[in-house]
Amino acid sequence: MPVVPRLSIASTLPAEILACIFQHMQAPLCDVQTPSSSALALRAVTHVCRHWRFAALAFSSLWVDVSTRLDSQRWIAETIRRSGAVPLHVDICWDPRAAADPVPAYVNLLLSEAARAERLSCFGPNLASRLRYIPQQPLKNLTTLALGTLCDDPLVPSDFEALLERSVPRLRELVTMGCQLPWASPLWANVSHTLLSLSIANIAQPLRPSPSELQNFLAKLCSLEHLALDHVLPIYPPHPPDFASSPTLLPRLRSLVVAEDCYENVAAFVASLARPAPTCTLALRFAPHLPSRSTLVMAIPALATAARRFLFADSSQPDRDPTVYDMDLRELPGGTCLAFRLLRITPDAPPLPLLSIDLAAADPASLLLAAPTWSWADAGAAAAALPFALAQCLRLRTFAVECTAFARARAWAAAFRCACVPPSRVRARGPAARGLVAALAGADDEREHEPHDTAHALLELMHQDCTRRAGPLFGSLTHAALCAVDLASALPDSRLLAEALCTALERRAAPLTRLALVGCATSADQVAHLAARLESTGCVLEWDGECCGVGGRVMPRDEERAQI
Repeated sequence: MPVVPRLSIASTLPAEILACIFQHMQAPLCDVQTPSSSALALRAVTHVCRHWRFAALAFSSLWVDVSTRLDSQRWIAETIRRSGAVPLHVDICWDPRAAADPVPAYVNLLLSEAARAERLSCFGPNLASRLRYIPQQPLKNLTTLALGTLCDDPLVPSDFEALLERSVPRLRELVTMGCQLPWASPLWANVSHTLLSLSIANIAQPLRPSPSELQNFLAKLCSLEHLALDHVLPIYPPHPPDFASSPTLLPRLRSLVVAEDCYENVAAFVASLARPAPTCTLALRFAPHLPSRSTLVMAIPALATAARRFLFADSSQPDRDPTVYDMDLRELPGGTCLAFRLLRITPDAPPLPLLSIDLAAADPASLLLAAPTWSWADAGAAAAALPFALAQCLRLRTFAVECTAFARARAWAAAFRCACVPPSRVRARGPAARGLVAALAGADDEREHEPHDTAHALLELMHQDCTRRAGPLFGSLTHAALCAVDLASALPDSRLLAEALCTALERRAAPLTRLALVGCATSADQVAHLAARLESTGCVLEWDGECCGVGGRVMPRDEERAQI
């Protein structure tokens, strides 16, 4: 007979306390499409000792997660037995190759328990035939429903309407993939006051709703807080109807996510909605099938203008708005995606991610083709126009740039000219840092003010004026950070980068009070010389001291520490 250590804390804890600890052991359900399994998380717990096994089996609420992707057939039946009568989180996914085969017994068992499911997720082909195994009774506990099938085998509206005919009084989240919804069905009124989150993805182009059908459908869902549409938007006419007079208003909407491969449809859809509150965020994702320079020249101004009108429709007098914003424009690794972020800064509150625009330069599947990879360097100044459409109605505080489009001084000059209140803090990385120094060195060059460059052309395309501000162009810039740039490199006019920066600051092109060098290719002697030159201008130089220049390149920090 083994001796039980009575002084062990684990053996003396009450079963209720152990059950709470076991509850925290399970992975949180952050995504309805991410499967989870109670058996997988608690199987080891039940084999530690009798006390732990009794505590785990005594509380049925621990055994609520069951998934065909993680559990074996035996554990599916065992988990359902241990769960008793508590609501379940059911995840069902079957092999596409077995779509025509009879429904397996364990899948039929899970579908028969759908009446007490709190979260139900079904993914696979031939979805309609599987859903017929759900008992014909109200789904009173259902709060989250996720349905997904193949695009060539979509769920037709009549099949989805059969689910809505049942009573689902607690449905709060709906996720569909490849499902054709009954857009005009009156049954949406049954869930209009409870549905808070709606995500629709991957509807074939011939099966998508018309613009009026989509607008009327969204108007019925008055309680929506989160809306995500991924390749769902209809084809809008070349001159879409004017929705400004009667836009669709979702009074409780907090976030809107739109992903599409046609920028005209994205711009027209965003124009058809009215922003209900200042805290509503917008995320746009655009990935053209065949990216090109001409596509980006048209797409970037259209998306930025649509976002500006949606977010700042009431900003008729931006100078009187005390709210400040932070902008971030960067290329992701590989140069195939451009990410733009806009954060609203308010006192005594964390920054609010107000806008995000992701532009994919190439579909990952197209990288397998023999054609050369397209990058943002081919877009030239088109990518630089992304912040321009928003700058005229904002008071900027910080502008962070990591984009080859800002390697030229004209992009920086145009960004500062367009801003309602130019940024006082700038963080530039790589080629953008070289462009910033070139802009400061040529800030008094009248050629930078000519209205014939690409930035002005794009602004005219967006129907915006590029007015010249009185005073120095960079008169608001007080803090700057140069990251991952070789200070020993030369500008096009053969001046060293560091020398050009000192010359620009000594001419008071920008009233910098603090300059930071982060990860730059430089040396301690060069930094000391630069600090001495800047001391007369009142600018404080900060250097991380962890990267030095070797052979005209930026050395990684680990390599630098090894040599030191």
